[in-house]
Amino acid sequence: MAPIRVILIGRNELELLGLHAVLDSDPDFEIVGEAKTATEGVSIVKQQQSDIILMSLRLLDSSGGGLCDLLHHADSRAALVVLTNLLDRSLVDMYLRSGARGYLLKDMEPQQLRHYLRAAAAGHSVLDPRVTDIVVESMQKVRPTPG
Repeated sequence: MAPIRVILIGRNELELLGLHAVLDSDPDFEIVGEAKTATEGVSIVKQQQSDIILMSLRLLDSSGGGLCDLLHHADSRAALVVLTNLLDRSLVDMYLRSGARGYLLKDMEPQQLRHYLRAAAAGHSVLDPRVTDIVVESMQKVRPTPG
C-alpha cells in the first residue's frame, strides 16, 4: 500500500520539526512538502499531489477561512485538516464551512494524530471530540420550529 502523502503548513520551524517527528516515524506517511506561509502552501499544493494538507490555523500571512478555499481550489482531492490550539466556535464554523475536513487540537498524543490523518485520507471527517461538541451544540441551536 502506498504511503499517505502529506503536505505540512505550519507557522514556524519548531512546529514543522515536531510534525516531522510524529509522521516520519511511521511508514504509513510520506511528507511531500512543507511551507511556513499561506503563499508558500498554496504553491506547494499546486505542485505536489497529496492526500492530506495539515495546516496550522494561523499563519504569518493568513488567518482566515479564505486560505481553505485557496487550498481546496489548488487540490480538491486532498483532505484539509486544521491543527490548532484554539477551540473557538466561530473559528470551527469558519474553517469547516470553508472546506476543512478536519479540525484537531494540538494537545493530543502522536498516535492519535496519526489515527485521525489515516481516517481523513480514507475520506472521513475528523474532529476532536471537543470540536464535535461545538458542532452538535450549533446544530441544535438552529432547529426548525415545528409547524
